[in-house]
Amino acid sequence: MQNAAGKTNGITASGAKATSWYTIAAGKGYKLGTVIYIPAFANKPNGGWFMVQDRGGAISNSKIDVYMGSHSEALQFGRKTLECYVYEF
Repeated sequence: MQNAAGKTNGITASGAKATSWYTIAAGKGYKLGTVIYIPAFANKPNGGWFMVQDRGGAISNSKIDVYMGSHSEALQFGRKTLECYVYEF
């Protein structure tokens, strides 16, 4: 398993284990623990709800990286521009 930061132990910057359809890597403008809703993923197991748990060297505040179960799944999905809603509590 490889997370957005390229680590193979699956542990994110927040200390949590990276989880498919839950973990997002985002820029430092988003606090770890920030909740993001992506309507395009409403039919996925998480209902479209994600949490910022990781960082990435190529991740800016205008881009996020959704953790998927495999590298091939991520490549198949590719890069997309999707509507997102950010929730901070």
